[in-house]
Amino acid sequence: MHSLGERILYIRKKNKLTQKDFADLINVARSSIGKLENDEVSPSAATLLEISKAFNVSIDWLITGKNYSKNNEIIKYTNEEIVNIIENASDEDKEFIYMFFNKFKKLFKDN
Repeated sequence: MHSLGERILYIRKKNKLTQKDFADLINVARSSIGKLENDEVSPSAATLLEISKAFNVSIDWLITGKNYSKNNEIIKYTNEEIVNIIENASDEDKEFIYMFFNKFKKLFKDN
């Protein structure tokens, strides 16, 4: 993947999203996605930040192709998988999970 557009396309396809679904997640018009993927336009800083947050990739990786996410993999669980994990967790683990989600939510709210 040599270009920013190729990396955006990779993220979208890796997460099995349509252009419309991807656009909705990052708060841009669907018509912008094809242009971004084909390097016809450059994303705004706000769009780069939205992609970075939504798909756990660094802005550096999006722009340069270097320093991919911490585990070098896009992690995407379905809602069903998350619910299943929580339902099967012990009470102690559930408490930790809820605490983690609350801290995670606060982190993104503050940014």
